This record gives sequence, C-alpha cells and structure tokens, in this order.
Amino acid sequence: MLKMLKRLRIQLGMSVFLLFAFSNAQAELARAKDPGLINYYYQIANFPSPDLTQSNCKVFIEVPYDELVFVRVDSGFQAEYSFSVYLFDRKNKEMLFEKNWVRKVFTKHYKETNQKKRFDRFDTEINTPPGRYKLRFEVKDKQTNRPFYFKIPVKIKDFRKAPVSFGSILLLTVPPDSPDQNELPVPIVSNRFSKNFFAFFTVGKTDPKDFNLLFQIKNRENGKIFQRDTLLISGEKRFFKFSPMVRVDSLISGKYVAEVSVLHAKNVKPERTPFEVAKAMEFKNAKQLDQAVEVLVYIASSDQLEAMKQAKSFAEKKKLFDAFWERVDPAPGTELNELQTEYYRRVRYANEHFGVAGHDGWKTDRGKTYILYGPPDSVERQFDERTREYEIWRYNKLGRSFVFFDQFGDGNYRLVERR
Repeated sequence: MLKMLKRLRIQLGMSVFLLFAFSNAQAELARAKDPGLINYYYQIANFPSPDLTQSNCKVFIEVPYDELVFVRVDSGFQAEYSFSVYLFDRKNKEMLFEKNWVRKVFTKHYKETNQKKRFDRFDTEINTPPGRYKLRFEVKDKQTNRPFYFKIPVKIKDFRKAPVSFGSILLLTVPPDSPDQNELPVPIVSNRFSKNFFAFFTVGKTDPKDFNLLFQIKNRENGKIFQRDTLLISGEKRFFKFSPMVRVDSLISGKYVAEVSVLHAKNVKPERTPFEVAKAMEFKNAKQLDQAVEVLVYIASSDQLEAMKQAKSFAEKKKLFDAFWERVDPAPGTELNELQTEYYRRVRYANEHFGVAGHDGWKTDRGKTYILYGPPDSVERQFDERTREYEIWRYNKLGRSFVFFDQFGDGNYRLVERR
C-alpha cells in the first residue's frame, strides 16, 4: 500500500502543476528535466493599442520561492538569479528583442523560502509587427550557476483584420485600478484560485455596428457551463476593457477555462485561458465525510481505513482523515494539499465517466485505474467476433498498458490484462 501511495504521489505531482494549453495566451509551467534547475510560470499576452494600429506582446513571469536557493544574510535570507527573454524571427536566425534581469529576492523568515504560493513576479513588453516568432527564456541561479533554456513558438495577433478581436485574458485577484488606464494589470500567472477572482481582457472593434459578447466559465473535462455573462460593445468606440468576476463560490475543485466570444459571429475566434480551482475540503454532514473516507481504499492501509470508520464521532473521524492527508502532503505549510485536491478530482471524473448500473464509477476497474494513474496517453478500442468491445489504455511514460473488456455488454469494462 505504501508503494502504491508513493507511485500515486509521483503521478499526481506531475499533473498538479502542468497547465493545459489552449491558446497563445496560455499560462504555462516551464519545467526542467534535471533537478536543481529553476522552474517557473510564464504567460504570453497579446493586446491591441487603443487605436488598434499596433499589436503588443507582454511576457509575465512568476518564479515560486521554493524553486530558488536562499542563503542567510545579516537580516534574513536572500536568493539571487538571472533571467533573460529573447525574441527571434520565425526561422530562429535573427534576434529581434532582448531583456535581461538580475533578480534579488529577500525574506526575513526561513519558512517563506520554501513556499510554493509566494512568487517573484516581473514582466516585459515586446513591440513588434504581427506574425510568428520564437521566444527563448534563460534562467540561472547564482548559487548553482546552472542555466535552464526554454524555447517556444509565439504568434502575435493582427487586431485590424477581424470585425471584433480579443486581447489575452488575464486572471486577477483584484479588479484593475482604473478601466481607462493604458497599462495592463499584472495577472496571477500560475492560474490557481480558491476564492473569487476577475478575468480582465481588452476588445478591439473595427466594425461600427454593435456586438454582443459572451463570457463563459466551462469545465475543461466535460464542457459543462458554470457561468454565462453577456456583454455589449456599441457605438463608434473601437477599444473596450472588461473585467467580469469569476464566481469560484459556485465551483468545486477542478480544471476550468474562461472563454469570451462574439454571439452569432462565425468569423471571430474566441479567446480562452485555463485555470484551476483548488479549495480545502469541507464536509456539510457525516455522510459526505464517510464517502470521502470510503474512496481512500486505493491508497490507505487497512488499519488507517478501519480507524477512520470506527471513529466514535464526526470530529474524531475528521481528525484522522486530516492526519492521513497531512502525512502525504507534498507541500506542508501551504493552504491547500495538492495531492488531496487531485485525488478527489479524479474520483469525481471516474464517477462521471465510468459509472454503470449498480456501480459508482470509482469502484469500477477503469475508475480505479484512472484514479491511480491519471488519464491515459491514448485509448484504443477493438471488438471481438461478437462485437464486444475492448479498451486498451496506454501510459507511455510509465511503459504500461491496461486492457479492459466489456464482456456482458453492460458498459462495465473489467480489467483483463496488464502489460
């Protein structure tokens, strides 16, 4: 059981921080393959000038404190590192832009040096014609002196071509200071929230007629819509700014996308950005706690489960439940337990997609496999001579495959082979 939990912890850890790519404005994690190098979040934002004659690009960077090497100084702890951003032409032959920083991060308290939720934030603006380019990042810690290079393709929009065009969506914990300011607000690039936040975006309009915009919050896994706001752009004005509130109170922990589009306009591309909601678990009654305990059967020992089930009161059971998750918390001292959040997200997904008559999804073989290993890299479907279906789930990085067979045609695929 301990081996299973360790493997699960590794798998969940890989999936907690990697963000899904939706558009050129996505927030991403630059993750080094080698340990000891600095990982960081970045977001590349496109936005038009107020007169729509220029297409601008802004690069936002977030470096978590726990990625830096702090050393003791007279009055606290300090980390120092260099960071560079380079823009090249599409063929990667000519350098068009360069920006270099030497960053010094200071904190008085040692416990803050390993915080995943504290960041060093900075940004730079790139002014260049619309087109496709290559962007290169370079980061190097002063103590280790080991560089980490990262390169991605980027596309800078031309905001004059479409009747309506959207700037990148930036996610903020507070609304922008002034709707009339020309400066872009600084977003939360890691895009993880536990409370209500704001989605800031700009809109360019080259057509004089009025348009209705649709702002939506969707679940990234099943497309379910949780929020739907209608906005209006009208008159001769060509440049607009909006910052609707995203109501996290109505969302459960999981992965979502914020999307803005034009109603009834097929030739206008929507703008999207992904985000994650991660809330501490709360139980309204004993039944909810019992259900949360029951699904621990795949990772908890029989003694741990029995102790929780035999607890004499709600408070005692909750204490044992919390103690279990504290022992496996990948980032002790932070507000949220990412391992717990991801585990129960997988349980919900299993219930939504693998449930059959008489069986909750998490109790099925496919549900158990999904919970322990996450989404497969590929799913292949085959049929036998009686048109009964097989599913082959492949996990390329693990070098493993699982074969499920719908023997009775009832949708309950049993695990018949591990490879």
